[in-house]
Amino acid sequence: MPTKPGQEFAEPKEYPYLTVCQPTCHDVIPVRAWWEEDPRRAARFAWQMFRLCDMPAECSPEILQLIVKQHLDSPSILCILLVSDLLAMIPKYATR
Repeated sequence: MPTKPGQEFAEPKEYPYLTVCQPTCHDVIPVRAWWEEDPRRAARFAWQMFRLCDMPAECSPEILQLIVKQHLDSPSILCILLVSDLLAMIPKYATR
């Protein structure tokens, strides 16, 4: 959740230690579904977070790996990840 006015996406590297870091939660669809549901927003996210110009339409295992690593590298005391997001990082399970 962004905490600064006008900020669309929060930067996990800026989270305080006493926070929970997660790319999605029980109220939000998994990362892959979010990415593919709104390509324009996903493109803004890809640019802001990873400086990716060539944003793939599908959320590939490599994209998920970037997002998961970004959250695991945050200073938050706890990182919670959905099993569906973790499994989607494995090419065998990422196919439709």
